[in-house]
Amino acid sequence: MPGGGQGLLSLLVMMVALFCFCVLLETVAMGATTVYQPNIFKAATGVPAAVAASSTNAVTSAAIPVPQGKGIAFWPAAKGTNAATALVTYKFELTYDGTNYTTTTPLQVGVSLTGTTAALGFTNVPPTFLTGVRAIKLTSVVNAHTSGIEPLGVVYSYSNQ
Repeated sequence: MPGGGQGLLSLLVMMVALFCFCVLLETVAMGATTVYQPNIFKAATGVPAAVAASSTNAVTSAAIPVPQGKGIAFWPAAKGTNAATALVTYKFELTYDGTNYTTTTPLQVGVSLTGTTAALGFTNVPPTFLTGVRAIKLTSVVNAHTSGIEPLGVVYSYSNQ
């Protein structure tokens, strides 16, 4: 990743882990009877190093397995190449049989760019949405920015129970 993006992605993973740890502590402090195992954080593959202005980059990423009965969260990150603001959309497709993926991209996560500062998007996909889904893969990054952008990666997480 050009421009130190890999270091930023590492920082992003650490921030997400700290957030989840804090949520776990809050859950225990509130007297909850169920304590969840720590989450697993991974980076999606195939994220392009750059996306040209007002364009879509197709992505060839590895399948992200979906454990049944578990939700999954996505944190995509990107930054612009100038001071303008815009929306970058990361599009994902699903497979129910492990081979054929949807073509309607039912899962999309937006990142609102604020100039050249790294920006983070987030979505939490509940298990009910993923019933029967075997895998998810990143298939494109859409840049609505009038200049090129630098996608910084996508981190995902689900429970390891």
